[in-house]
Amino acid sequence: MKFGVCLTHYGREVGSAELVEAVGEIERLGFDSIWVTDHVVIPEGVREAQLIYREHMLEAFTVFSYLAAISQRAQLGSSIIVLAYRNPVVMAKMLASIDVLSGGRVIFGAAAGYMEGEFDALGVRFEERGDVSDEYLRVIREIWTHDRTSFSGRYFNFDKVYTSPRPVQRPGPPIWIGGRSKRAMRRAVELGDGWHPIGLTAQEMKEGRAYMAGLCERRGIDRVPAMSLRANLLIDGVSEPVGPYAGRAGNTPFKGAPSLIRDRVAEFEEAGVEHIVLDMATLSHASFLRTLKVFSAEVS
Repeated sequence: MKFGVCLTHYGREVGSAELVEAVGEIERLGFDSIWVTDHVVIPEGVREAQLIYREHMLEAFTVFSYLAAISQRAQLGSSIIVLAYRNPVVMAKMLASIDVLSGGRVIFGAAAGYMEGEFDALGVRFEERGDVSDEYLRVIREIWTHDRTSFSGRYFNFDKVYTSPRPVQRPGPPIWIGGRSKRAMRRAVELGDGWHPIGLTAQEMKEGRAYMAGLCERRGIDRVPAMSLRANLLIDGVSEPVGPYAGRAGNTPFKGAPSLIRDRVAEFEEAGVEHIVLDMATLSHASFLRTLKVFSAEVS
């Protein structure tokens, strides 16, 4: 089992010194990956998002590139980038550039998104987000795998253009598809390398893998997408949530004593999950660091 940590670049005012300290501690303790989260604006009325993401949210790709400079060995992931929010040709170039600058450590987590008001604010059609996401993933793959390429689609067209740089990872960074829906799982099978939902149970992950395995069998695909999970982490007596979200753990199996959390991790491993990404957005910086240390010493 691999373990990653969502970098808390939202929810409270965060400076570069805090990010550097967090990244240094994550790597020193042996965690496998560091993750950024994507929202551009938060619509009024989306309660959970308002509580966590509304304030002080640094832009995802900016933090992503910063991580390439301040980290040494951990994989760098996005959990997740909303595909429709940005030009896919530009995204492909940004991701390839970060992969080059990090020495081939990028995991591209991507999804269709869910907050309609955010789409409206960015001038993107919410009802077409699924089709847009599928096409944008094809554009990104095409650019990563060819120096000179053309593309003809419903939303994007270009002819005989040269693109660079190519990613260090070939044919490109792994693409992990976020979302709980069957369409998200189909997207993982057809266009991705992995499935990366948030807050599901071990049984739900097991059922998801069986569904994807069935799709692969029917379509003659010999590789079932890898499975990862993002979930909140709260260790009794160690993690101290602060702010308006305090006391609201959300849907997480990783809440309790280290021994209980260790047992829950084993359940996910048995279900086929290979990578768990821990979210501690509700914690102060000091509590975040304490939680990392106890998890590393007593759980992982």
